[in-house]
Amino acid sequence: MTIMTKDYPDDEGARINRPDTFRLNFFAGKDAFVSWTGHEPSEPAVEDAGVSDKVIAHQANGRQGSLAVVHPGHERELRFVSC
Repeated sequence: MTIMTKDYPDDEGARINRPDTFRLNFFAGKDAFVSWTGHEPSEPAVEDAGVSDKVIAHQANGRQGSLAVVHPGHERELRFVSC
């Protein structure tokens, strides 16, 4: 699990450089990935990478089963802690 606090080259889609914004990245595995996104890791991500508080396929590592959430809200934080 990593927390990103700024945009990096070739990974600006999340627009993390906005004030008070960060992205949580984590490996979920295939089953959890499909459960959260509704599609296989091998399928291209179609979600807007900059939407706040929505679990999406990680733009760079989604094919390996990684997910991301930009600026998770309080309810989302509690849900991750309880998993």
